[in-house]
Order: sequence, then C-alpha cells, then structure tokens
Amino acid sequence: MTIVLGRNAKIKLSSSSNIISTPGARLSFVLVYYSTRKALLHLGNNATLRINGSVSVKKGVHISIQNDATLEIGHQTFINEDSKILIYNFCSIGSHTAISYD
Repeated sequence: MTIVLGRNAKIKLSSSSNIISTPGARLSFVLVYYSTRKALLHLGNNATLRINGSVSVKKGVHISIQNDATLEIGHQTFINEDSKILIYNFCSIGSHTAISYD
C-alpha cells in the first residue's frame, strides 16, 4: 500500500491499531500544498482502517476511528474538503463514492 501525505496531513495511530489494504491500494491525503487547513486521520486502540483501492482525502478532512472500531473504504473513493467522519463501531464506504460536507 502507498500512503501519500501532503504537508498539512497528520496520521495518529495507536500502537494496537491496523491499516490493512488490498494489493496496489493507495491513500492520498491532502496533496494541495497551498492550503493551511489540516487533515487528520486518527486510529484509536484496536481500530482498523481497510483501504480497498484508490482513496483520495482533501484538505480539512477529519477521520476518527474510535477504539475497537473499523472503517472500510472502497476503490475510487473521494472525501472532499472539510468532511468529518467519526466511527464508533463499523462503517463501510463503497467503491466509486464521493463524500462532501457542503
């Protein structure tokens, strides 16, 4: 799996969290360099993120996967600016999906 981070992206992982991916998967996180808005991916204790293909996350996005929770994201998924995703148990975002706050 390839993870590409822009300068305003931050990933916080607990020591017991997992990021699992299919072969060739790619997570692109804030590749716009002129923005000062930060993006955050947080995985709590025993949290799991499954990436099943190409996923693009834009500036200002906050994704928080709480303790013992799982988030699955399908191929060709786009999460647009300022979206907030908070997972307490389980969520599956399908392939070819666009999520936008506004």
